[in-house]
Parts: sequence; structure tokens; C-alpha cells
Amino acid sequence: MTDSMKARSDCVDDDPVQAFGDHAVRKRIATEPDVSDDEHEFARTYSFAEALQCHDLQLSSRPRHQRRRSKVEGQTSEQRFHLRHRAWKQLKPIRRKKSNKTNFTVDELGLLSYLYLTWLTPLIKKAYRHGLNMEDLWMCGETDSAEYNARRLEEMWKDEVLRKGNETASLTSVFVKFTRCRAIIAIICMWFYSLGSFFSTVLLRLLLAYVQGNESNLLFGVGLTCAIALSETMKSITLAAAIITQVTNAVRLRSAIITLVYQKVLKFRNLQGKAIGEIINLFTNDGHRVYEACYRVHLAANGPFIMLLTATYTAYILGPAALLGSALFFLIFPLQILFSKLLGSLRVKTVRITDTRVRMVNEMVTCIKLIKMYAWEMPFVKKVAGIRRREKKLLKFAGFAQGVNISWNPVIQGAAIVLTFVVHIATGNDLTAATAFTVVTMFALSRTALLSAPKSMRALTEGYVAAKRMQVFLQTTEPRSYELKPDDDDVAIDITMATFAWDKTDQNVDKTPKLDEEETLSAKVDLGDGDDCSSKTTFKVLYDISFTLNKGQIIGVCGSVGSGKSSLLSAILAQMRLTSGEVKIDGTMAYVSQQAWIFNDTLRENILFGERYEQDRYTAAVFASALEEDIKQLPNGDLTEIGERGINLSGGQKQRVSLARALYADRDIYLLDDPLSAVDAKVGQHIFNHYIKDALIGKSVIFVTHQLQYLSGCDSIYVMKDGRILECGTHHQLMAADGQYASLIRTFHSEEGRNNYIADEEKPNCDPQTIYKSTEHLHGMTVSPGSGITTCEHNCKHENPGIRISTELDDKTINKSRGVKEESMKSTDGKEESDGKLMTTEEQKQGTVDWRTYHCYVKKAGGYGVAIVVLLLFLLTAGSVAACSWWLAYWIIQRNEIGAKLTVNSTDDEAVTIYESDEIEIMFYVYVFLGILAALITTTVLRCLAYVEATLHSSSNLHDELFQKVSQSPMSFFDTTPSGRILNRFSKDQDEVDVLLPSAMQEMLTIMSTLVFCCVSIVIVFPWLSLALIPFALIIVFTFKYYHHAMRDGKRLENITRSPWFSHITATIQGLPTIHAYQSQKKFRRKFAELLDKNTVTFYLFTFCGRWAGIRLDSVAIMTTFLTGLMTVLSRGSVSPALCGLALSYSVQFTGQFQFCIRLAAEVEARMTSVERMNYYLKTLSAEEASKAPKSRPPESWPSHGKLKVENLAVQYRNNLPLALKGITFNVDSMEKIGIVGRTGAGKSSLGVSLFRLVEPTSGTIHIDGINISDIRLHDLRSRLSVIPQDPVLFVGTIRYNLDPFDQYSDEEIWKSLEKTHLKDMIRNLEGTLEAPVIENGENFSVGERQLICMARALLRSCKILVLDEATAAIDTETDSLIQQTLRYAFTNCTMLIIAHRLHTVLNCDKILVMDNGKVVEYDSPSMLLSNPDSWFGAMMSASEKTTDILK
Repeated sequence: MTDSMKARSDCVDDDPVQAFGDHAVRKRIATEPDVSDDEHEFARTYSFAEALQCHDLQLSSRPRHQRRRSKVEGQTSEQRFHLRHRAWKQLKPIRRKKSNKTNFTVDELGLLSYLYLTWLTPLIKKAYRHGLNMEDLWMCGETDSAEYNARRLEEMWKDEVLRKGNETASLTSVFVKFTRCRAIIAIICMWFYSLGSFFSTVLLRLLLAYVQGNESNLLFGVGLTCAIALSETMKSITLAAAIITQVTNAVRLRSAIITLVYQKVLKFRNLQGKAIGEIINLFTNDGHRVYEACYRVHLAANGPFIMLLTATYTAYILGPAALLGSALFFLIFPLQILFSKLLGSLRVKTVRITDTRVRMVNEMVTCIKLIKMYAWEMPFVKKVAGIRRREKKLLKFAGFAQGVNISWNPVIQGAAIVLTFVVHIATGNDLTAATAFTVVTMFALSRTALLSAPKSMRALTEGYVAAKRMQVFLQTTEPRSYELKPDDDDVAIDITMATFAWDKTDQNVDKTPKLDEEETLSAKVDLGDGDDCSSKTTFKVLYDISFTLNKGQIIGVCGSVGSGKSSLLSAILAQMRLTSGEVKIDGTMAYVSQQAWIFNDTLRENILFGERYEQDRYTAAVFASALEEDIKQLPNGDLTEIGERGINLSGGQKQRVSLARALYADRDIYLLDDPLSAVDAKVGQHIFNHYIKDALIGKSVIFVTHQLQYLSGCDSIYVMKDGRILECGTHHQLMAADGQYASLIRTFHSEEGRNNYIADEEKPNCDPQTIYKSTEHLHGMTVSPGSGITTCEHNCKHENPGIRISTELDDKTINKSRGVKEESMKSTDGKEESDGKLMTTEEQKQGTVDWRTYHCYVKKAGGYGVAIVVLLLFLLTAGSVAACSWWLAYWIIQRNEIGAKLTVNSTDDEAVTIYESDEIEIMFYVYVFLGILAALITTTVLRCLAYVEATLHSSSNLHDELFQKVSQSPMSFFDTTPSGRILNRFSKDQDEVDVLLPSAMQEMLTIMSTLVFCCVSIVIVFPWLSLALIPFALIIVFTFKYYHHAMRDGKRLENITRSPWFSHITATIQGLPTIHAYQSQKKFRRKFAELLDKNTVTFYLFTFCGRWAGIRLDSVAIMTTFLTGLMTVLSRGSVSPALCGLALSYSVQFTGQFQFCIRLAAEVEARMTSVERMNYYLKTLSAEEASKAPKSRPPESWPSHGKLKVENLAVQYRNNLPLALKGITFNVDSMEKIGIVGRTGAGKSSLGVSLFRLVEPTSGTIHIDGINISDIRLHDLRSRLSVIPQDPVLFVGTIRYNLDPFDQYSDEEIWKSLEKTHLKDMIRNLEGTLEAPVIENGENFSVGERQLICMARALLRSCKILVLDEATAAIDTETDSLIQQTLRYAFTNCTMLIIAHRLHTVLNCDKILVMDNGKVVEYDSPSMLLSNPDSWFGAMMSASEKTTDILK
């Protein structure tokens, strides 16, 4: 450490637990991306020293004795004293210096403010008067921040891995180290709380003995009452200290582990076979389980302590008989442990099913357009409902197990009372009120400890399961970056005899691969190095690659579908595993993926990608990417908000935004993966000339393309086949060699020439079977035996392909501002106009949770009859427990007042009375006790069964109805709602309704019913006390109404702030390759930490509001206890000591349970906001089906001809937007093939959208075979049509599932469709053939292969009308030629609408429909249009031919 660093080391954080290094350096690290490595190292080194001071942590790989010595060597005794002094200064009752109200942590508060939460009072006051929003809350302080705590946890995890090895390292142990200091403090506070309860009970016995005895000193009795009140006050303070300390501890652990998991996600280059649903569950449900486990540690540790105290004291005052009752409490612990293990195993099974359900919901949300076009909503709803039923069974089993575990408590208390006192009396011992009710109170304390034990054990078990899942995720290995540079300074990339492999993706295997200790990959690896590259865990796809990219050179890469082109870029980006050879890279990289990744932000921010805005640089990037006209047409220019995955941009626009992002980044090496596939010829020529040739001059470029006409403009060309480089050289060299490249070029030009021939010429006489069997051209599909995976183009991992079916949702955004004149890059001040806003703001209700929400929950549970029965069972259970105490009091009264015949050996403390056994029938009382106990067991079991059944019935009905409602919502809902907001409902909100809300409500109803009998019993014994209880009740009602506004608003804000980081996680997963290529991990991590910090603040507000009320309501309970004690003293002689003991025992229990019940009531209301959010969607989401009933259903054979008639069709996406289609009219005859062309934004895809009624027409009609499609059901319409999308959509499952998800076709039909799409041989070579796995987004297949699978899916439907939206954009020329022939012959009996940018793909169509600005400008046969010199289509063809000629 340098001298300057040593000087700075005097600055130590105030927090003794979270001490982490120099404040200024830490702040710079958290806020500035370019902090030097030295300062990073300083922060780490010094944080260890502080941590060692406060935690005795072992954060170094050095031996323990060296670490301990180094801890002390650098500090003088004065410095060490100063460190401890500042660390513990929080114990000062009052801070002279006020904390920053906008940016602080609980560590900055004085002791009184910390315990009584006085700093929260202004917010609670404001919430009561006006409600709260995010602007009213404080900023997250440094020691509570996600980055700060994640850094601590990360260092501890690294140290654990270094010391124990990756396979034996335990994340649970790291959690213990992270939280142990505060946890120990919380446990000690809980022990003092238990001592307070114990002292109150001891004082209670003394007070009852005073009432029974002859002592006449009134001050003594009043003194005992005051002592009880003081003991109750100590209980209140220590409980508050324990809870606040442990909440802070748990929240920091939650933030730390969630951020650490996110950082691990950022280290991945791809999902490696993991499902998005599984990852989302790690952040939501598992993150909360870790929080719950940490929060309840002090409660679990307190149980044995209080039970040991009570067992010892009851044995002391009652004798051996008390040990029998205490033994029951101790014997129940092993059963609770067994039940906890059962719950843990159930949790593991439930989480797996929940992962599947959330994944299915995510697939539905992201693939909703295809699902709607194929009319698959109801089958998906049924499939998810089936998964939910399996999940419900496990939840019900877990609920019953948990209910039984909790139900032991009242039964054991009653049984302990009966057994203890019956044995005690039966053995000839006397029983007085003082002794009896002291024992009863002690058993009640044991019951309280036992009551918290099941929930604590369940929380610890589920937290352990969650920690194991997170540990497996953190231990997953990820590809590492290359660190060697080429020997030649003029070389940018040098690959020598390299073989690359993908990791095998087996989602059923839980075994964790070894995590290498090094951060970077040695660039030279042998085939046998380590297990990571073994054939058991990887499969090779690129073989013996030798590739050199010189600086300033443009290299073109071509080859057939699946030949390994995109895999080559993935290998350069270190997404694949290097098994042999060398890779050397010199320079920074920019990456343009085959499927552009666009995130939810303005168009400008999508281009800047975190860089500073520079006008000239930005303008140049926009011009080179041909985006100027598109930006002018956007409603708010480049400040228009872009939806998730670029939902309001066309495919071509998304690709050009991705190109602009790369150019603006100004990197050394550019990796372009088929960037021109989604643009027309004119735009493609502009991009190639102005972007690749001009703007990237001097840059090193790898240009992967299927557009062979551009390859002649490259400096060098590589041809790939079967994962190998087949040829390389210049265009002229390869043409002269007359190899594979020359064959590809000749095929391309012959196809161009044939298509340019007059289109109305007779079609060639060709046998379709000959075409279907000509699969020898698909030579690029390489298969790894036994892997089930092809050599696929993995570079599209960044975008979930399911969201877009048509290329152009251009009409929705581009046409929405036709006629609006504005400059392309206006509003440079960064303020967005309202008309550029796309995403809706998430709803935030104000005020109390509406009664309709409770009504909804009760109705879903089965109605008010079921609710009343459940409430009665709770009251009967509490009444049975109270009956035990009352019957005991009655028994004692009878023995003392009726059966007493002789009193002997009286003392000042108590009287020993001898009774004649024949006058009192002991067995009579025993039988009554047994009857009460039987009633208690019966009501407890019935309560458990009824409650679990009712709550799960409600939550499942909510889930099923909500999913059905969402699936039937119009596309506009999905366009304007972030996916994270929807997933939030089905993941965290559903978990709240499934588990957390029922748990809190069960505790509330249990304690509330107990308190009812407490109050009734006290008032019966001391009726005058009811006068004092009236003002107390008013105080309670006012306090509840005063603070529950803040708690409820806190929960609503917590729900709302959770959605953005859901969406951020989803966007990150989709964009991993792009994020890594641009090295933007730090930016995304900081953004995630900011979003999580906002959620942390709202979580604190929600949690601390309950504690604020609890500490204040305790004063009411303490006053109740004091007055009860005072009434006992003053009524001495007039009220039976047994009844006094009964009242006092209840009043002592009152303190903790009363405020806990009020807090639980507020918590239930707060958690009911999840029901409110789900019910909001149920009430507000409208179904896309027209409200009017259809006039008739079409015949089963409809459409039999496929005739299409469009009349004056006008379409508007939303009411405030201009028309996307403006009164178009045209007819399509049966079996005609119609090519639809036009520039971006012309309205091509709006026509397809209208045909499927994804948007209802504003005016005009569409008739199919004479039936107006607006007059029939959506399902009847969409199930009779078919579509092949540009962005291929594959679901997680198998090949067969993706082709026929609902088992409607035979294997023979499926194989026939695969044969027609030239996939049969490739699928046969996969392990499992039709059962071969398809992972998330179909990432184990190239984009071209995915398109062919989607085409096979469409073939299976055998519809009379087929829409193709750039269905062959990602397919090479040879395969495209075969597919075009397939389309001509396989769909001869089908009317086809072909949306295309490649004009040669529509030249063989019967007619061409040319669109511009939402209107039809031309509609005729290709020959007629080409013969017209003024034809729009002719001009487009001329431009395309000119482009090809120029590039030749």
C-alpha cells in the first residue's frame, strides 16, 4: 500500500458490520466507471482489514496466522481504538449532527432514533395526508446499496472458493460470514427479550402470591406491578432492536446476492441452456427466500433458549410434574425438524415446476404475436393451467405440512397443561393460583417460541434450498476472454488451427462444472487440457480454423445454412470454448448480430449505448446506417421511445439501429453478422457503400452475408462448410479456382437471371419429388453425434425471436406521424415529447386497499360461506385454548373455596391445603380437560385443512383467470407494457398470493382470535377495566389508520419498483452477446444496482412502518398490563386469586402479541396489494374479441378457395395515431401468389396484421371466400390461416413440440413437412430425431434452420391462405432457390401473400402489390409492371439490378 493510501486509511466507515474501506474511493468506484485499478485494489485491501476488525473474516488465501498478524501490523493502538470508537458510536442515544434526510442509512442514526424510528415519522405523516410516491423517499445510502454489499459478498465468495475449491465451497457459509455480526447482536437482543418475558412471569407469580397471602403492604403490590411494566418495556425495546437489526442485515444480504447473481449473468455469453424462468426465479422468489431465512435466524435461535428457561423454572416451582409438560415442548422439536426437511424437499420440487410455469409465461409474452396468429391462446392457457395444477398440488401438500407443524402449538400447550396439573394433583400435591398460572404463562411463552419455530425452520430450509440453487448458478463456468495479441502489429485477429466447441446443454443435470480460478483464458490450449473441454461436456462445431484479419481489411464470410459462419463470430467473441489452437486479438470490438437487439429506451439511447452524445459523430452514424428518413417519420424523432425488443420498429429499422450503434461506438474491429438481410436492395447498397466501404475505412471488418453480390467488394473472402474454412482468397482468385465459391456465385446469378426473365412465362415442368430430395445442396448442416445440437448460428442469442412475426410494425410507428414535419435529431436537450412515449406508466393506486380487492379474494376462495366457516374454526381453536385456562381457574376455585376442609402448615407466601379426596372428583375435571383437548385437536385439524384449501383455491383461480385474461388481450397491450411488468404478476406477485399472504393472514387470524379471548377474559374478571380499554381501542384505531397508509404505499411502491429490474434482467439476458462485445457490463451492472437500490428503499419503508407502529402500540399493551396488575392489587380479597391469575397471565401475553397482530393486519393489507394488482388486470384488460356477437360461424371447410377481397380498408393502431392503411382496395383470386413490396413504412405488414385481425379495421372490410372476417370469431379466422415469420419463433421443448405443440398430426405428416423444407436429413442425424431438444429461443439452431422449422410448421397446417414475411431472409442462395421451388409446388393449392425485400423472390408471383405510405400504388402481374416505364416496381427492380451490376 502506498503512503497516500495509508494516509487515507484513517477514514473508516461508521458501520461496525459493513465497514468496507475509504469512503471517497468507494464512492468513486460506485459512480465512476474509469476508476484506476490501484484505487480498486486499495478499496479491496482496506475493506479486508476493516472486515477483519469487525467480523474476523478470513478474506485471504494466506494462512490464518499470517492474516491475523497482518491485521494488526498496519495499525497503531490509537488507530485501532479510533476504529472501534467510530464503529460503535451508533450506541450514542442522540447524534448532535443530523443525518442527511435524502441520502442516509440506519447506521447514521442515533440509538433512540434507531430503536423508535422517529426519522420515519415525517414520511408516515405525509403518507397519511397525501400518500407517497418515489419522489418523497430518501436515496439509498452507501452501506445499504447493492454495489457496496455485492462487493463484500463477492470477495467473501472468492475467498471461500480459493480456500475450499469450487466444488466444496459453500454459499451458505459465506452468507453466515456476511451476516453473522448483526445476527449475533439480534440473537442477544432476542435473548434479552426472552429474559424480559421470563422476569415478567416471575413477577407475576410474586404478585399472585401477594394477592393470596396475608401481606398488607400496598406499596409492595404496586411496586411489583411497576416492575412488570418495566420488564414489558424492556421486552418492547429489545424486540425492536432485534428486528430492526436483522431486517437491515437481511435486506443487505438480499441486495448483495441478487446483484452477485446478476453479475454472474453478465459474465455469460449466452444462457448455456438455462431457462429465463429459472433465472428470473433466482432473482425473485429465491432472493426473497434468502431474505426470509436471514431475517428469521434470531427467532429460530431464541426458541430453545426460552424453552430451557421455562422448563427450569416450572420444575423449580412445581416439581417433577412440570418436566412432563416441558418434555412435550422439547419432543415436538424433532418433529418440526422432520417437517422442515419435508418442506425443503417440497420446496425443491415446487421451484422446478414454478421455473417451468414462469418460463411458459415468458414464452407466451414474448411470442404472443405468433401465438395469436396461430390461434394457440387457449391451448397455451390449458398447458400453463396443467403446470399450475401440478404446482398447486405441491403447494397444497406443503401448506398442509406447514399447517400441521403450526397446529402442534395450541394442542401441545393444552396437553402440557392437562398432563402437568393432573399428574401433580394425582400425586397428592397441592395447586395454588400463583403456581398454576405462573406455569400456564410459562407454557404460553414456550408456545410462543414454538409458534415461531415452524415458520423459522421453514424459512431456513427454503433459504438453504435457494442458496444451493444460487450456488449452482454461481459455480457455472463461463467462457473467458482471450488475452494474447498477434505477433504482427498489422494483424487484428489471428486464429491458428483452432477448434471451438459449445457447451452441451442438459437442463436435467444439476452437476456443476468446475470453475477455473483464472479469470482469462490462456490463448493456447491443448485438446486434453482439463475437463472443461472434454467431449462429455462440449461438442465441437468449428474445426482447424486458421483465420487472419489484417488491420483495415474487410473480409467477407459466406456459406450455406448451418455451415458455421455465425459460430465463427461467436468464437471470436469468446462465446465458445477453445479446445485447441491459438486465438490472438488486438483491438476493441463492435458487434452487429443477425437479429438486432433493441432495448426499451429512446432510439437515440439505443444508438449511443451509454456513450456521450456528440452531434457530428451521431449524425454520421445515422446517415451511414440510412436512418435519416426513418427518424424524421418517428413521432418524436430520435427521442421516440422504442419498446422492448424494438417492438415498434421494423426488422430493417432494428438492424440499422444496431449498425448505427456499432459505428458510433468507434471500435477497432467490426463483426457484422448478415446485417443486410432485412433491408431492401437500395438501402443495402447505401449501407455497403457508405457504411462498410466509407465509414469503416481503416477499420477491421468481418462481414458475414448471404447477399453474395456484395462479396466482390471485400478484400478477402472465406467460404465455410461443415464447420471448416473450405476456401479463402479474393473474389477473382476464388472465381478462377472454380470451387465452392464460384459455384455459389453462378447459382446466385443464374437465379437472378431466371427470375428476371418475364414472369408470366410458363412455369418449368419439374417433378416436385425431385426437388424435395435435392438436399445435397444443404451441405452446411453439421451435426455433433449424440449432442442433439447442430452447428448453429448462436449470435442471435441477444434477442428473444418470439416477439416479432412480421418484419414491419413500421406502420404502427412510422405512419403514426405522416405529415408531421420535424428535423431528424431534434430536442437535443434530451427531453422527450409526450407523443414519443410508448410504454405506459405502471398503475399506482392511492388510499386504502379497496373492499373489492378483499371481495375478489374471498370470491375466488369459494365465497363468503367458506370464509365464515374458516373464521369460525380459528375462533373455536382459540376458544378451546382459552377454555383450558378457564377450566383450570374453575378447578382451582372449587378446590380452594368449596373443597377446603383443613389448612395446615400455612406460611407467609402460600398456604398448603389438604383436601378430602372423596369430596372432589378429580376424574371429572380430567375428563372435561380431555374433552376440551379433543375439541382443540379437531378444530385445529379442520382449520388447517379448510384454510389451506381456501387460500390455494383463491390464488389458483386468480392465476388461471389472469393468465387467460392476459393471453386474450389485444396486441396493443403487449406493445405498450414491459414484459417485466407482466412477469412480475406471475412470479413475485403470485408467490405473495400463494405463500406469503396466506402465511401472514394465518398468523394474524390466529393471534387476533387469541386476543379476542384475552380481552374478553380480562374484562370478565375486571369489568371496570373496560373503561380504560375504550380509549386504548381508540388509540389503536388511530395508530393503525395513521401508519398503515405508509405501509400500504410502501408495498405498492415496492411492487412497482420491482418491475423495472425484472425488465432489465430480461433485456440483459437477450442482449448478452452485444453487451460483451461492447464491454458494457459495468454500465448494465450500475443500472441494475440503481434499480435495485430504489426497490430496497421501498422495501425498507414497507418493513420499518410495521416496526414504527409496533414500538408505539407496545405502550398500549404495557399500560393494559399495568392496569390489570393494579386492579389485581386493588381488588385483593374481592376477586378470586385464580381469576386474577387468569387475567394477569393473559395481560402478560398481551404485550408482544398485541402489537404483532396490528402489524400483521397492516402487513396483510400491504400484501393484499398483490391481489389488487392482479385484480386490476382482471378488471381493466379488455379482450381483443369484438364485443358484438358474431353473426355466424363459418363452415368447417372454410376457406375452401382462398379468395381474398379487400375493400376501402383503413387501419389505425391506436386512437391518437394516424392511419397506417388508408383505404386500400384489391382482390386476390383463388390460389394466386401475391408479392407485396414497398420500402420500410409502406404498410406491408399492417396488411398482414389486418388479415389476422391483430388490429381491428377503422373502416372497410376484408372478405375471404365471401365471408367478412369481422363477423366471425377470432379463433375461427386465425386457425384457418397460416404465417411464416421473418423472426423465427421456437419454444423450449423438442423438435416435435415446436412443429406440433398440441399433438394434432402424425409422425408421418411431420416427416413429410420436414422433407419438403429440406430438413429431414438434418433432423434424422440429431440425437432423438423429433425428440431432439430445443433450448431457450432455439439457440441451438442457426437462424436459417429456425426459419426452415417455422416453414415446416406452416406446411403442417395445410391452410388455404399463407402469409410469408421475409421467411427466407436468413437463408443462403442455394437453399433459398430450393425453398422457392418448394413454395411453388408444396403450396399450389394455397393463396400466398409474400412480403419481401428480396425482389427476385416475388418475380414468379402471379401479381405484385406495391405499397407506399399506407396505400396501394400498383397491383398487376410482374410482366405488366416491368413493361411499364413509369412503374414503381420497375424502378425498384432497376435499382436492385444496378446494385448487383455495380457490385459485380
